[in-house]
Amino acid sequence: MAVNLNGVRVYGTKYQSGLFNRPYNAATPYLLDLLNGSVRVQFNTPDSINTTTTLQYTNNSDVLKTVELSPDSSAITLTDFKFGTAVTYQSSYIPQRNALDTFKVADVSNFAQITRAGDVTAVFIKNPGDPFYRSDNGTGKWGLPRDWQVNANARNQDNDQGGGWSTDNGGCIHFESKNWGDAPLVNGKVYQSFTLPAGTYDLDVVTAGNGGNIDANEVVATGTTLPDIDNLSGNSSVLALFHGDGGSIGGTHTLTFTLSQQTTVTFGWVVNGSVYTYLQFKK
Repeated sequence: MAVNLNGVRVYGTKYQSGLFNRPYNAATPYLLDLLNGSVRVQFNTPDSINTTTTLQYTNNSDVLKTVELSPDSSAITLTDFKFGTAVTYQSSYIPQRNALDTFKVADVSNFAQITRAGDVTAVFIKNPGDPFYRSDNGTGKWGLPRDWQVNANARNQDNDQGGGWSTDNGGCIHFESKNWGDAPLVNGKVYQSFTLPAGTYDLDVVTAGNGGNIDANEVVATGTTLPDIDNLSGNSSVLALFHGDGGSIGGTHTLTFTLSQQTTVTFGWVVNGSVYTYLQFKK
């Protein structure tokens, strides 16, 4: 039965067509926790009659998930977001306080593209070079690189007190035959371990100089150490490898690898060299 009432406002499709989704923070749309692989998406303050904003995203198990952002919150953390996928959102409103019905914006909006692309060297690698710093208190040419492991074979200078680092080039990773002319360098290693979240990585390695007969290998491997030089080929732990000799080791090389989950990896150099041989890396 129709009833006539005074002072009642009715809202419908015309009102709904004038609604817009809550805007995200264009200046800083998201913040990343690189190690844990989570992302915090950020929004501007909503209109006073906003009731909620519904976000949908794909998690690392390829499942579409839905979360709600309340009007009194400016951000929400997606702990299991699959990078490279899209986030969509849709806001809901009431026409006025104590209104009976809630209206959802007709269209779904796309959140800003979320990516981890960029230079994250300083986040994960300690003492990454240009220059490399020494860990010992010595003042001579030979020392040990700070934050890097040097095996006994590479620590072959100054009565085995130094090696793997020198003052050349302002401070560099440095492999050399024992005391220059005493003995070849065999299976010398300088390396560092760190934990990376899932993702695809490009690791650039810059050579500073070299001379002599060299078997040089730049290696990324799973775990906390590097395989020996005679066990690199076909080794399942090796994620990326650049092999060079005196004619090809110069310049910059890019090691590309992909991790499907958070993984501890080791990057470094595994080197053989004859007597009167040296090899240096800048960064």
